[in-house]
Amino acid sequence: MKETLQCTQCDAKWERTRARGRKPVVCPKCAQFNASEEQSETFSKKTVKEDLVRIDYKYPPVSYWFCSHCGQTLTVHIPIDYAPIHNCKPKRNLPIAMEKTSRQELKKITA
Repeated sequence: MKETLQCTQCDAKWERTRARGRKPVVCPKCAQFNASEEQSETFSKKTVKEDLVRIDYKYPPVSYWFCSHCGQTLTVHIPIDYAPIHNCKPKRNLPIAMEKTSRQELKKITA
């Protein structure tokens, strides 16, 4: 028994043999195109590491952050260019930039 399905990407209709399980949401042509795009976009780990080395980041790979308004703390384990922001509840959920602190000061604050 055949069933007619419609692709969510190109709106084309196609037929397939009825089977149990989830129905495909894209036609075979779009599925093949998506698979080929995913393969072309993959990056090797070596390339990503080289990119990290070449970029000059403002903050080191491990940095500690603190919000002086609500006391929320954050530890970042990747190099970043800008201070992280968060929605501070005492400031009516306005985005507030966090302040950089050291690990020792962070321990004092949270203790």
